[in-house]
Amino acid sequence: MSKTMTINAIPITSKVDEEIALLKEKGIRFELCNESEAKLCLEKHKNYSFITSYMNVFNVYPRGDLKGIFAQLDFAYLKDMYVIDSMVKSLLFEMIIEIEHGLVSLILNEIEQIGEGDGINVVNGFMDEDYYDQNQIHNTQNENDKKYKMQIHQSIQRMKDDENVRKILDKYNVDISQKIQNIPAKDLLQILSFGEKIKFFDYITSKYQLDEQRKYLYFLKELKKLRNEIAHGKNILSTLRKRKSCNLNDTMIIDYLSNCGIGRENRNNKLSNPTIRRITFVLYLFDIFVENEYIKQEIKKAVNELFFGRVILCRNYYIHNGLLKSTYCYFEKIIKKYFKEFEG
Repeated sequence: MSKTMTINAIPITSKVDEEIALLKEKGIRFELCNESEAKLCLEKHKNYSFITSYMNVFNVYPRGDLKGIFAQLDFAYLKDMYVIDSMVKSLLFEMIIEIEHGLVSLILNEIEQIGEGDGINVVNGFMDEDYYDQNQIHNTQNENDKKYKMQIHQSIQRMKDDENVRKILDKYNVDISQKIQNIPAKDLLQILSFGEKIKFFDYITSKYQLDEQRKYLYFLKELKKLRNEIAHGKNILSTLRKRKSCNLNDTMIIDYLSNCGIGRENRNNKLSNPTIRRITFVLYLFDIFVENEYIKQEIKKAVNELFFGRVILCRNYYIHNGLLKSTYCYFEKIIKKYFKEFEG
């Protein structure tokens, strides 16, 4: 049914019709995906920018009468990018969850190695640093510190009605209106978010000078940013053109990429993009943090099926897109080197 209605012979155009017209002005074609299909797509998502954000990774004419107009961009390309993005985000989220489980195991193992048993003393020190006593004498230093305090305490207070959280708090007679203390590390880690687990990891690796493990801290913080973007439903592949200075001189990641044939110039270029950098770190930490071989092989199989299957299903769409082709080649080297170990 047409979305253009007529009242007293005056045409009223729907929002979607206006969006289609705007896309046409930008040079978007509707040959591989006709206008009717495009309208259904835009209506489904009810967010023009959610689909069209992928235009950021396609080229426009740089000069002349067509300056600013997209060159050979069909709406079908944007739809395909959206599908790929959704599948990539889903798989990355699953991988980050498994890395989070591995982080918990690593933390508990390190607590055992430093002779802290159930980790209650470590937890108490961690919660001491987070706690802010409202009754303490106010001074400039206290006021400056206040904004960094109580984040963990307030997070736990907000979850007090969660059944699992309540069980742990009751088990150890914890009064959440006071400083939270005397909870074993394994129980505290059950109620901390991924970002809070990273803060705990930061605390113990700093306090106990665990330099061998602390080297993963920067990577984990970058994973937290990616996980937050995915959890909030943001498109990630629409940002591949962005560049942000990244002075990464870590020999671990340099060696990791060098071993799969990625040289300095290519490495620096790709890692300057936050999305590419964070996906690289997911792939890197996955092999290190995930111990369950069955889970590891199943996810590696899924990575291969997605990357060498659905991602290139419409490869002809991107034959003239240097950014997407070079990005694919970059990850292809990593996956062929480190993610082809399963037996299919």
